[in-house]
Amino acid sequence: MVAEFQALMQDQHLTFTSQMAGECRIHADQEKVRRIVINLLDNAIRYNQPGGEIRCRIEPSTAGQGLIALRLANTGVGINPNDRARVFDQFYRCEKSRATAHGGSGLGLTIVKRIVELHGGRITVTSEPPNWTVFVVTLPLGRAA
Repeated sequence: MVAEFQALMQDQHLTFTSQMAGECRIHADQEKVRRIVINLLDNAIRYNQPGGEIRCRIEPSTAGQGLIALRLANTGVGINPNDRARVFDQFYRCEKSRATAHGGSGLGLTIVKRIVELHGGRITVTSEPPNWTVFVVTLPLGRAA
């Protein structure tokens, strides 16, 4: 999926790195999980700074056994503390100027949260402007094949 965003990342001179801690299987709807990654990666690119970084890591979750964590971090402008609590609200935009500059409807993170919850997972965000913004999606591990 990262290849689909390669041109956008190159346009902004973004560096993308990823790590996966071994084989991590989840029992989930493939298209829905794809939508989660697309929305998070699109935001990481859209709200990054030229020459910035995006880091993706998939590993067993520290929140408990039987869970997998997808961490997607970027070096963008960050999300103010007042906005963090509302970023998953339908149609909410952190700054009205972002709506004009970056487009979008304010539904992406709402959709992501709903898909994650339907799969028995959880999504959180941490951000302290101007440092890293980190979205963590925690999902139940799947059964061994």
